[in-house]
Amino acid sequence: MPIAIYLARLPHSRHGRSISPDPARILQGEDIGHGKNGYFLAASGHVHWNDVYQAMASALAKRNAIDDDVITQADEDAMARMGEALGVSPSAVPVLLGGMCRFTADHGGRIGWTPKYGPSHILEAADEEVELILGSLDSGEKQPIR
Repeated sequence: MPIAIYLARLPHSRHGRSISPDPARILQGEDIGHGKNGYFLAASGHVHWNDVYQAMASALAKRNAIDDDVITQADEDAMARMGEALGVSPSAVPVLLGGMCRFTADHGGRIGWTPKYGPSHILEAADEEVELILGSLDSGEKQPIR
C-alpha cells in the first residue's frame, strides 16, 4: 500500500530561515535579487525521492504504523484513493506526486548563504521526523497508516 507522507515541519527551521534576505542589506542598497531572481531555496543538494520514501517507510515500519518498509508502485485502487484525496482524477496523481522536477538552489550561495547540513541530512533525520509527526497526532495514540 502506498504511503502519502506530509512533513509537518521542516527539519531545522533555523537553517531555512538563515537564507532569508537581510533587511539591512536591502536598506543599504545592496541588490540581493528580486522578482524571479528573488527566490531563496534552502537546499544543500539533490536527494533521490526513493531514498526519502525508503527512510520514511523504514521509520514508519519500525513503529508498526505500516506492515513493512517495502516501497512499491501504487496500484489502481491506491491511485483512485489518492486522486480522491487530492481532488483530481487518478490519471493526474503521477503528475502531482511524481516526476523528475529538480530545483537547483544556487541563489542563496550568491548572497553568501552556505548550508549547515548536507543533502543526506533529510535521510538521517527521517526517523526523528516520523516520531515527531506520529507523536503529534490528535487521536492521543498512534494509529496505523493503512
